[in-house]
Amino acid sequence: MYWAYIAGILDGEGYVGILVKNPHPPSGSAQFYAPRVEIYNTHKGLIEAIQKQAGGLFCTIKRKHAKRPQYHLLFHSLRSIATFLKEVMPYLIVKKPHAELLLKYCESRLKRWHYAYSEEEREIVAKLAELNKR
Repeated sequence: MYWAYIAGILDGEGYVGILVKNPHPPSGSAQFYAPRVEIYNTHKGLIEAIQKQAGGLFCTIKRKHAKRPQYHLLFHSLRSIATFLKEVMPYLIVKKPHAELLLKYCESRLKRWHYAYSEEEREIVAKLAELNKR
């Protein structure tokens, strides 16, 4: 499977962003950022083929009122996200701005994972949230 094809699937069926855990923390509590690259599809073979080439965590989602299950490929570690994005980045169109920001975030966190979030990292989270608004 070609990386350009995988990028096309990500552009159309994917999510590139950062989930904010505890978005409104009470005093003394902290926010936590969870970077994600996700691809969803109802064709199991497609998601399995992408996983075979790119890695990631394969999940099946059985939706209550749907005729078919949905298959989900998840990249959630900083390193796996960075590796995957570097492969698909040249071919992305729709999700390219998202991917550039998330890659920048991952590379920053990989260098300083044991430190508090920097102002630049917080800005990236805010920009990604804005890009992902529906």
